[in-house]
Amino acid sequence: MTATTDGGEILPDSSTIITYIHREVWQASVMKRRQALRTTEPLKMANTAPITTAPTAEWEKNLETITKKLAAFTSWRNSPPHLIITFLRNI
Repeated sequence: MTATTDGGEILPDSSTIITYIHREVWQASVMKRRQALRTTEPLKMANTAPITTAPTAEWEKNLETITKKLAAFTSWRNSPPHLIITFLRNI
């Protein structure tokens, strides 16, 4: 700060003072939030290996059934028209 001839101090502009106060309040609130987060106990991860489950026999049985039904459903259908025309041209 600038001093006068009699030893008094000349304050900076109001905007400078308000900016300084705003910055200090913001930093204080950030520090307060950090302290609040540090006081909470961190989550502890279990040291066990992750559990992976193999598909159940019932699920595999259902998948096999659906596959067979789909194969039976589509096997009786005719070939697509563009393949039939190509086949007839080659005869």
